[in-house]
Amino acid sequence: MVGQGGAGNGAEAYWRVALRAWAVAVFEQMCAHPWALEVAVGVRPLGPCEVGWFEAGLEPLGDSGLSGAERLDALALLSGHARSLAQQARSAGGEELEDGMTRQLGETLAAHADRYPATIAAFAESDAPGDRNNALHFGIDRILDGLGVLISRHRGDSVPQKPDA
Repeated sequence: MVGQGGAGNGAEAYWRVALRAWAVAVFEQMCAHPWALEVAVGVRPLGPCEVGWFEAGLEPLGDSGLSGAERLDALALLSGHARSLAQQARSAGGEELEDGMTRQLGETLAAHADRYPATIAAFAESDAPGDRNNALHFGIDRILDGLGVLISRHRGDSVPQKPDA
């Protein structure tokens, strides 16, 4: 394990493991308590439990080199992603979201295949086990990838640059 808060150059950094677990826990709590999706928005009194969630998410970033605003924004990104997928799961009425979408899209895609070749190709390529129904972890990992780059920049580490377009 890399030192606490480090960007990490091999084994996963503490902050990354901790924030992944935090974001998954946020998602699970929102799914278990769907009423929270409606009451945990906007200006409201924040109780000790909700502030405890902030604390648990902010602690792993304590020595990351990120500013206070960046640490808070990191939590906003992760919790927003978790919240969005919890809302979609709730709206799906208990069905697996992607499976339900696939069934509903099937007729439209079959009737208009010439209009949606990229959509058909994406669904066709995602038939391998583990390729689908992974939006939560995929999104969390991409957010954490971006935070890793930002942490490395703050620390002056070498960060791969985007190729010139």
